[in-house]
Order: sequence, then C-alpha cells, then structure tokens
Amino acid sequence: MNYIEISPRATGKTFRLIKAVKTYLKRFPKNKAYIFTYSERGAKRLSEKINNTRAICASYQTLFSQGHSRTGTKNTRRFFEEFDYYILSELHLKVRKSDYFVTSPARIRTKADFKKNDFLLALLKRNNWVYTSVNPVELLAEILGKEKASAFPVDFSNKFFEF
Repeated sequence: MNYIEISPRATGKTFRLIKAVKTYLKRFPKNKAYIFTYSERGAKRLSEKINNTRAICASYQTLFSQGHSRTGTKNTRRFFEEFDYYILSELHLKVRKSDYFVTSPARIRTKADFKKNDFLLALLKRNNWVYTSVNPVELLAEILGKEKASAFPVDFSNKFFEF
C-alpha cells in the first residue's frame, strides 16, 4: 500500500516526507530515493535538507521533460510532494507500491470528479481509500495548548470531498 497524505497547507507534510526519505536511505544504504516537487528551487531546498547524494531531487517539470516517471528499480523509492497541483495522469505514471505521496488538495472534489481522469482519486481508489490527514486545529492544540488554539483566528478547513 502507498503512503498517501492529504492535509491542509502548513501541517508538516514536507517535514514528514524529509524524515521518511532519510529513514529509507538509512535503512537501505545501497538504495536511492527520487523526490519530485513543485519547482527546481523547491528541489534544491529539499536536497539541502536531506543532504544525501543518494537522494535525487527534481521538479515536476524535470519529471515531465526528462521522462523520470519510470525512474528507478526495485532499489529505489519515489517521493512526490504537492502532487495534486500537477496533472500526473498525463504522465501515465505507473504507481508502485512503495511510492510516497503528500499534498494539500488543489481543490474540493465533487461527484463529477469521480467520472473524470483524476489522478488523486484514482490513487486513493487503488489504495482502498486509505490515506492520512492531519487536522491543523488538533496540531495547533498540541503545540499551543487547547485554549490558545481555540482562539486562533484562522479558519482551517480540512474539507476534501463535497457531495
């Protein structure tokens, strides 16, 4: 089963992705990790934070232009950050069991989206609708304490489906 996390912005998805990459590379010292993200600048930032020559970071533009969608063998793992903002279905990306996905939803899905070629929904269906979600209000409560978190002025929406 894939690891799929769909959570609002600024809830630590990238932090957990970096931790997962480091853990994978430590556990499998001969393997490589391919990490795909939104821009070359983002790829450079991830590369600096991961700081391992076996971690190859690239943008989705690179993924599209150089055909890295088929990158890797059994000795690699692919990590995808903020993938819902890109049309991965056009890449004909062959999802592997070990692939790791994190994203904020680019939009709320409706019934009509189930009839379209929606990569995120297809990925969830393939994964038996199992995914992780971080509730930002609970996260704030853990960090700030319940009283301070309840007074936080921002309305966090963790809404993903609308029927």
